[in-house]
Amino acid sequence: MRVVVAVLVVWCAVARADDAGDKAAALSREAFAQVKDGRYASAIDLFQQAYDLTKDIRYLLNVAVAQRKAGLVHQAAQTFRRYIAEGGDKLTDDDRAQIAKEIALVEQEAAHVTVTVHGGDAEVAVDGYVIGTVTANGSLVVLVATEGGREHVIRAARAGAAEDTQTLRGLQPGEQRAVTLEPKSTGTLAITSDPTGATITRGKAGAALGLAPVSLQLAPGSYELWGRLPEREPAVHNVVVRAGETQQVTFHLRPLPTWWERNRTLVIIGSGLAVVAAGVLLAPTVNDAFAPDRGTVRHVP
Repeated sequence: MRVVVAVLVVWCAVARADDAGDKAAALSREAFAQVKDGRYASAIDLFQQAYDLTKDIRYLLNVAVAQRKAGLVHQAAQTFRRYIAEGGDKLTDDDRAQIAKEIALVEQEAAHVTVTVHGGDAEVAVDGYVIGTVTANGSLVVLVATEGGREHVIRAARAGAAEDTQTLRGLQPGEQRAVTLEPKSTGTLAITSDPTGATITRGKAGAALGLAPVSLQLAPGSYELWGRLPEREPAVHNVVVRAGETQQVTFHLRPLPTWWERNRTLVIIGSGLAVVAAGVLLAPTVNDAFAPDRGTVRHVP
């Protein structure tokens, strides 16, 4: 790998005498600046742009090296092989031998994960990067980086199904591991809200699923969905999702009650009590009713 990197550095100093070549050289210089800062994903994209402009396979080699540095070992091995295939007669035997050694080293340092998928063809990705497609009756061997003991997430997805994922931990160089994934058929919830723009969550305090109107592909099962908008009362719907079916769900979000609406009962009760109390204070006593003239002293014989 050290020799490959040296070749890349020398090549990047060479400028081509045309507009595409000049742009590619500028992209390559920026890519090496990204590599220096450890921004390998950006460097990969810039090297790829340089290759797309010129179709010069030496930029393709840069892509492979950057992919390896980024820990995208499966992609790196694929790009190294593509470099050999597209190089053809431009490559010497020594060139091919060196790249073959690089591929062998990548495979030696990586874990080999065999992915099987149930339910039909599915797209497989590792850590968000698509690797390829595995058929319903086949399997796909994926190279996964082991450096640093990182965890990796492998995912299988197909149209009309909820993706299935598995986290890979403790992978060792050269390890053989098997993974079975099963994206399940989904149902569709077409969700709207009145007013529009409600935040939809799964459960009262769950993560947001989107803003209405939104179409959700969910695995079959029961869901408690909440809709919320500022200055509106939240609403909840309990729905059962069935595979292959589409359901319409509308959240009607009423305005929050006014102060009067929230306190009307208490105000009415309080007013009634006040009236009663006032009546008690103002009503005549029994003695008042039978002795209208308090100034007259009466003697009872």
